[in-house]
Amino acid sequence: MPLHVDQWFMPHPVAPMEDYPRPSDISRSEQKSGDPVTARHSINPPVVCNVMFAITDFTVENGATRLVPGSHRSGLHPVPDRDYGVFYAEVPAGSFVVWEGRTWHAASFNTADSPRVGITTYWSAPFIRQLLNFPLGLRPEVADALTEHERALMGFKTWEISTPRLPPRVVAVALRPSPGYGSAATSNSASCHAA
Repeated sequence: MPLHVDQWFMPHPVAPMEDYPRPSDISRSEQKSGDPVTARHSINPPVVCNVMFAITDFTVENGATRLVPGSHRSGLHPVPDRDYGVFYAEVPAGSFVVWEGRTWHAASFNTADSPRVGITTYWSAPFIRQLLNFPLGLRPEVADALTEHERALMGFKTWEISTPRLPPRVVAVALRPSPGYGSAATSNSASCHAA
């Protein structure tokens, strides 16, 4: 799988009087590409974060996710078919890997005799609709049983500029596995904030 970013849908910042793309014209195939060096110009802020839970061990042999360190600071997409220095997210079962959406990443080829099994989750800023549309997908009796906090996390609350943001601890709690979930979880990747 080629390296890619998950935050491809964001329009690139432009200077005054520059042409800018219409949101409907943005596609994954037409993006600014380059090397993973820190930009000297404005880039998009992070608005998505990936968390992948390892159900089985993640190894290079069974296709561990490849990440390009520092690529989230470039504001660019990887040049197709170019080799970059990658970090393999090798973690034991019960762990999780976290990276933000601007980080270049991809699965590796699985050359092992067994599959690599994981659960991928995608966390986004409140103004971005989740990949799963919980307000439409949950049975009414399940939706009715949710607390206000759970409803906000699942996209039932419309995001507005005047709406108070959830405190940062909410995100940390949401990313923490519930008690009794596998072994002690560890993170072995780029952090979920721009450094």
